[in-house]
Amino acid sequence: MNEPCFILKEYLKYHEENVKKYGENTVVLMQVGSFYEIYSVQSDTINVGADIYKLADILGIQVVRRNKSIPEINYDNFLMSGWNMYATEKFQKILLNNNYTIVFVDQVSEPPNPERKITNIISPGTMIENYNNNDNNNLISVYINRYPQQYDKYIYVVGLSVIDVSTGQNNVHKIISSLNDSSIWSDELFRLIHYYSPKECIFHDDANLSKEEVCNMFQLNSQTLHYNLYKNKDFKKPSFQNEFLKKIFNSGFLTPIEYLGFDESEMTLSYIYMIQFIHEHKIENLNHLPKPVLKCDEKKLILSNNTIYQLYLIPNKEHESEKYNSLLSILNKCDTAIGRRLCKNRLLYPILDKDELKKRYDMIDNFQKEHLYNSLKPALKKILDVEKLHRRMGLNLLSPYEFFSIHTSYNYLIKIIEKINSSLPEVTEKYKTIIQKLDCFITDYRNVFQIDELEKYSLTNMITSVFQKGIHEDLDELQNSIDNGLKSIVSFCESLNKYVDPKKQGCIKRDNNDKYGYYLYVTDNRAKTFQKSIKNLVNTVVKIGEYTLDLRDIKFTKRGGNTHIEFPTLSEITNKYSSDRLKIQGINKDYFQKKCSEYYNSYRGLFDDIVEFIGFVDLNSCLAKISIENVYCKPEIINSDKSMFTAKDIRHPIVERVQTEVEYIPNDVALDENGILLYGTNACGKSTLMKSIGLTLIMAQAGFFVPCKEFIYSPYTQIFTRILNNDNIFKRQSSFAVEMSELRGILKRADNHSLVLGDEVCSGTETTSALSIVSAGLKTLSDLKCSFIFTSHLHQLMDIQIVKSLDTLQVFHLKIEYNPETETLVYKRKLEPGSGPAIYGLEVCKSLDLGDEFISLARNVQMEISDINQTLVNEKKSNYNSDILMDICQVCKGKSEHTHHIKEQCTADSNGIIDNHHKNISHNLVQLCESCHHKVHNENLRIYGYIQSNEGIKLHYEYIDINHVMNTKKKFSKKDLQTILNYKNDIDNKTLKKSNLIKKLEMEHHIQISGSTLNKVLKGEY
Repeated sequence: MNEPCFILKEYLKYHEENVKKYGENTVVLMQVGSFYEIYSVQSDTINVGADIYKLADILGIQVVRRNKSIPEINYDNFLMSGWNMYATEKFQKILLNNNYTIVFVDQVSEPPNPERKITNIISPGTMIENYNNNDNNNLISVYINRYPQQYDKYIYVVGLSVIDVSTGQNNVHKIISSLNDSSIWSDELFRLIHYYSPKECIFHDDANLSKEEVCNMFQLNSQTLHYNLYKNKDFKKPSFQNEFLKKIFNSGFLTPIEYLGFDESEMTLSYIYMIQFIHEHKIENLNHLPKPVLKCDEKKLILSNNTIYQLYLIPNKEHESEKYNSLLSILNKCDTAIGRRLCKNRLLYPILDKDELKKRYDMIDNFQKEHLYNSLKPALKKILDVEKLHRRMGLNLLSPYEFFSIHTSYNYLIKIIEKINSSLPEVTEKYKTIIQKLDCFITDYRNVFQIDELEKYSLTNMITSVFQKGIHEDLDELQNSIDNGLKSIVSFCESLNKYVDPKKQGCIKRDNNDKYGYYLYVTDNRAKTFQKSIKNLVNTVVKIGEYTLDLRDIKFTKRGGNTHIEFPTLSEITNKYSSDRLKIQGINKDYFQKKCSEYYNSYRGLFDDIVEFIGFVDLNSCLAKISIENVYCKPEIINSDKSMFTAKDIRHPIVERVQTEVEYIPNDVALDENGILLYGTNACGKSTLMKSIGLTLIMAQAGFFVPCKEFIYSPYTQIFTRILNNDNIFKRQSSFAVEMSELRGILKRADNHSLVLGDEVCSGTETTSALSIVSAGLKTLSDLKCSFIFTSHLHQLMDIQIVKSLDTLQVFHLKIEYNPETETLVYKRKLEPGSGPAIYGLEVCKSLDLGDEFISLARNVQMEISDINQTLVNEKKSNYNSDILMDICQVCKGKSEHTHHIKEQCTADSNGIIDNHHKNISHNLVQLCESCHHKVHNENLRIYGYIQSNEGIKLHYEYIDINHVMNTKKKFSKKDLQTILNYKNDIDNKTLKKSNLIKKLEMEHHIQISGSTLNKVLKGEY
């Protein structure tokens, strides 16, 4: 055949139009009788229609030829696949989960030559029904414009609109770049896109980007990206835009654009394109659409440079299947979908408002009292997603059984209110008006609906009245007729049963189907018994209720394995019964939808308040429980000119839950006036420690408790992370170019309210450039007075003058030990001052059993490169005393460069004698690095001399400037020590056991101390 037959031609027309519009992941389902069918022609010369084999594979259905007896595939004998219409919901879910847009082409007139039209278009981002287990179903629309400036530069302006069609919640953002920071718009757009995790994205731009560039730049799935979908220039005219929006919103005397607050045309366009997309799919989804929330000037903690993925705030695709795949998976244990949405929103939108944060902390505290959260959880588990159900009510899509679900959820909500009222009456007092309105609504609908009847029905099968009697007279009359009809049918069954078996009830049964309507039937054997009984009767006329029946009029008809019982009176009754049930379905639906619409219009504000209250209770219950189980502490906020924090025993909230085989080692960290340069071997935990700081700060500013023993901070406005070391082949950038691009953005945006986390910065380039760039970076960030932590392997940084001169830079390493006897590395994971040993990579190799010969060869090369002597320590001797080897700095353990006199040389007499010893005696000399030597002469570091201890000879020193981390800083303050020593007499007199003292100190004084440390304090050795 040269031309397609009519039905194929019709199918191909719809297929080509919609694939062109919505993309390759579009499938047309055409109704043919009671089936939905998919067509295609795939041969050596023709390839048109659906990608039918791919679809069949996804759906698990067969592909057949129109005429199976003919092997050739052509326009006349095309490929077919499909299913009976009753199975549509099953296959629809599969297609949506595979990111397909589904176009329904239905018969809109009767056969034999029905007219067909598009009746519905659904896609992942426009579904009201929950086709997967996600709490959100977001659709995003982005519009990008750029405005040329001088010197070939541009200002980028972005409008981003987002909607969850299932809840109606919709937001609008605007982003504006600056001339000196050209990438800020794309960084913020990336953050917003991945914060919302859209199911579909509509993207329009006047910035000359291609679809491929957009997908790569923002990591979007090309199958669900609709690029430059609408080309009608009228969309850009303000007059058209106002008329368009007027159909959705009542703006009063204002224009719709003024009413909505869109002060940039990009915001308007992104919103209009989103609304148009929804309109094309299902116009009803725009009913009762709430006014969009503008998210343009919110004061929040900005999470930059892909922070949400680099810190694993939310899962990435690699780890989605794991139990603990992100911080969200650990914290978001809310029992309701409403609570889970709120938890995610709080975590990904940390705030700056100190008063609001304190309120959030206090509320978690309140829910922990008397374990209130435990008593609320059983009821919370029973509350369904009423936010989506309320939305369905507003769209006239709510089924009676869903209304019953709302009712059930309200009942559990009332139980929650009662429990909170007894424990936290101030909370219920705040929501007093909402509680009163809820009571009114429940009373209202209870007086209207028969609640138990609602549970039985969907929107299309209400075969009995769901309304209370007296509400609708016509419904009452129909219901009475139905009840009487059923009563008569039952009466016939019971009365005629004695002619089959007088001793046994239920021999005659009733049933219905589409073919025969309502009917009575018996088994074939019992039908024979019934017929014999009639023949034996003298009088065959019987009275059954109000009806008189001559049993000889009964007709027995075999159908299948049973015999149907038929007679005129029964046919009359069953026909009316069927007719009444059909009528009541339509009337029920009309009245039910009308009442739901009334309720939505009357109680819409209450519905929003209910959702807010459920989210509030669920989130606080969840956080109260999680904080106790995971041993989180309540953060303390202080006022400070710059952002800062100090943390005691900080932990990584994800790692401690994933790696449970060994105890997690916490650390004390402070970033006030300081930045930190952190060294350590691979796998020692330096990246984990760095990330734990970012995660803890985000948790704190989300209003959550944090994984520390103590956390004091002043809120930050920005967090920058430079952790991943990836190239970008799509931008033709190496990993180093990507890194420098991100570093540039950080240096331009960072200030004294920023936290910068940099992991192995410049690991992608050679050593000289890396040292130069990292040194300049440390200096610049220090000058900006921002908080920062850089992890590094570049020990040569300690020899660079601008790094050594940074008084506000703290240098630490995470301690490891190598046991030569067992040839194992022991990761102590505790912060130690200084950069630590510069050469430890070979120790890692040893522990990985790379072989003695290989290790020896590598060691020789290492020594040659590093100019290291083949002895264990540096053999260079001090100019003052040949017994002193210039090996390591005795303070920070870095490379020693100076021999310092503890008692200064100027105090010696002409013979070089100080007191009773020579100035150059060993105990008056200490090896120091350049930095520590500088600090001594600036009086920031005071060295007292060597002391004898139970652990051997120790250098006694202290930092004088409080901005420095004290090497001798103890866990316990002088006040703590005095408190402990107050009990010394009780211990000495044996009136108090040490084990009981430890408990007493913790319970009464909040001092946690180990037995060994207690002994040291009591002996005066601490």
